[in-house]
Amino acid sequence: VASSRGHRETSASSSASASTATAVASVATLASAATTLAIPDAANAAEVLPSIVASFNLATFTPQAFWLLMILAPESVVTRVVMGSWVPVLIATGIHVFVDGVGFTQPGALEEAAKFGAVFDPSIPPWSWADGSVTGPLVGFQSMLENPNFVTEEWAHVLAWDLFVGRWMWLDATARGVPLLGPSLLLTNFTGPPGLIQYFIVCVLSGKGLPPSDGGGGGG
Repeated sequence: VASSRGHRETSASSSASASTATAVASVATLASAATTLAIPDAANAAEVLPSIVASFNLATFTPQAFWLLMILAPESVVTRVVMGSWVPVLIATGIHVFVDGVGFTQPGALEEAAKFGAVFDPSIPPWSWADGSVTGPLVGFQSMLENPNFVTEEWAHVLAWDLFVGRWMWLDATARGVPLLGPSLLLTNFTGPPGLIQYFIVCVLSGKGLPPSDGGGGGG
């Protein structure tokens, strides 16, 4: 019996060790893959001008302070004073304007901006099934995403609008007592429109109804 118990314990120990080794190997594989994927990005980042890198970081991290106020302390005096004004939105849009200014001072900026015309050119077929490849507006936009100036501009653009919508949601929720605001704000910050849809669903399910369509919830 003792021998059998010892055998089972040894087997269990061996199985646990094998599972641990497998988990460690999986983590190592993922880490190696992540490092491999990050190498090209790091190489490309070295070619990007410092002013563009600084602009991207400014556009990324500045709005997060306002999101944290609305998510973590929606009813606090500080949040009401800060988010109750247009200052956060003006800061975000100001950063976007700054990013545009930095981008247009870079070499070849006008040539890159000219590519934007292809995105909205109705004469270009939106797709081509002949060779199985996507053409037209999508390709035009995709080619622009290879330019760090354009990526930074679009990123600042998206984050400014997300903050505008998030602030409106916060104003409406605090005015009408809509619950569970935090998750909706978090989703809006991460993915934009799905967060707004979630907020509308919460409004309906909580009995508060949809926000007024006259924009009354977004005053400043």
